[in-house]
Amino acid sequence: MQFVAAGFDLARFWRLTPKSYALMMRGAVAAERARRLTMAEAARAGTRLDADDFETWVAAVNGRDRRMPPNVLRGVLNRAARSMETISMGDALKRMH
Repeated sequence: MQFVAAGFDLARFWRLTPKSYALMMRGAVAAERARRLTMAEAARAGTRLDADDFETWVAAVNGRDRRMPPNVLRGVLNRAARSMETISMGDALKRMH
């Protein structure tokens, strides 16, 4: 049963109205989506950041502040820029068309 798989008590299920059930399940779906996005974001950050920057990122996430600290963001952007191909504006425009 999806209700129990979402972490809810089966005994509570029988006392719910259809509207309450729908609201609870929407909330459970949203929470699961957020959990998966956080896991994907952590995996991505872990591959892009050095150990100190990753620990700073984890601390920021655990503190509910989802903004990346400026020093961490700077490192991520620098590493991303180094891995990107450098091309002229003309070449970029040709690739778009």
